[in-house]
Amino acid sequence: MAAVTRRLWAAWRHVAAPAITGAVLALPLLGAPAPGRAQEQIEQQEPTPSAVEQVATPIELKDAPAFFRDMKLDDTHLEALAMGGALSFQSGWLLSVSAVLYTSQPLHAPDARDGTALLETGQKGYTVSYDFSVL
Repeated sequence: MAAVTRRLWAAWRHVAAPAITGAVLALPLLGAPAPGRAQEQIEQQEPTPSAVEQVATPIELKDAPAFFRDMKLDDTHLEALAMGGALSFQSGWLLSVSAVLYTSQPLHAPDARDGTALLETGQKGYTVSYDFSVL
């Protein structure tokens, strides 16, 4: 039993202990804050607000439906109804040609209510070619 314990201790001393020591010494080099740097970061932070009114947290609606995401809370009224799609083409085996066209065209777009980002400025439709390649 004592021989097994001595072998385990020797393995620990020669393999695991230097690896752990090296990892601990490498932490400041890998970006982990050293105690001095951590104190500097704490000092540079803004103080904790004393009232709820001092906290301004913007509400992100990136996953909300477009109606709610694009809604303005002032008197601006943006309006556009657009139809769009994509047309893709890929040729045969010998000469491989491929292209994709994307389009967004107005169905109902009053000029006075521009700004929905469904159409170009001025409520005009647009078509974009993408991924045109010849191999």
